[in-house]
Amino acid sequence: EVKEDNMIDDDRHWWPQAEGMVGFMNAYEHTGADIYVEAILGLWEFIKKYIIHPELGEWYFRVNNKYEPAPDEEFAGPWKGPYHNGRMCMELIRRIDKLHQK
Repeated sequence: EVKEDNMIDDDRHWWPQAEGMVGFMNAYEHTGADIYVEAILGLWEFIKKYIIHPELGEWYFRVNNKYEPAPDEEFAGPWKGPYHNGRMCMELIRRIDKLHQK
């Protein structure tokens, strides 16, 4: 993303990571291509390593391009809540269960 001052925002925010996993599951369901399963697993590894706080379990708001959490961001607030990560978990559980039933 390019900000108004032409500075590039190369941070990785929590919500696109969660929605990316759901999107890759959408792509897998439509195509059956294993590359999307690999993308889901790779993104989940990234989330576990860099986005989820190792002791608190909540997701950081964002990490910078060196994968360091932003120290001034809240875990919850007007722009940050558990919606996206909670939705991702529920969606993937439901869809994986459905795939196993087939």
